[in-house]
Amino acid sequence: MTIASMGKRPTALLGLVMCTAGCGWSPYPTAMPSSPPTASLPVCQAPELSLSVKEISPSTGLNPIAIRLTNVGDPCTLRGYPSLIFVSTHMKRMDFRVTHTADQVVRGDPPRRLTLGHGDSAWLAIDKYRCDRGDLSHVRFIAIHPQGAEGSVPVNGTRSWGYCGPGDPGSTVVVSPFEPTLAGTLRHQ
Repeated sequence: MTIASMGKRPTALLGLVMCTAGCGWSPYPTAMPSSPPTASLPVCQAPELSLSVKEISPSTGLNPIAIRLTNVGDPCTLRGYPSLIFVSTHMKRMDFRVTHTADQVVRGDPPRRLTLGHGDSAWLAIDKYRCDRGDLSHVRFIAIHPQGAEGSVPVNGTRSWGYCGPGDPGSTVVVSPFEPTLAGTLRHQ
């Protein structure tokens, strides 16, 4: 599913998502791997990544999801952490705090470069705690922008994640780096 196929959306928000993808701007700090870039393979571009979502149900107040990106194009690479844009049901950008530090579910291993042949997949896990004092707004979709790529991959179906407000623990999202397996993104599998 592409952003264009998600129906009518306010132009300003789509401009933000598209510019995030193509302007080199990142709303969140990212870590670069220490290895030099692979000159022979390009970065995986969003239109060549097919997405599937797996919900994980730990017995905690956490709400993790695992995202599988499958390369449907030519061989390419993914590295580090993606940029994430959270969009509310009212089509407004949400100000979640993003961290790459492990929590009870998501691992916090250092990022590395992954090479994906045609049909190969990479996994990413994201997690947030519930809003104990109530949700101020809900996530409609998340735009995932792989580092160095053009375009974003939208993710729907985030269990109606709520935004709890600034400084609330439930407004922090933990993000793993891209990993070759689902188990590589999770602390306990």
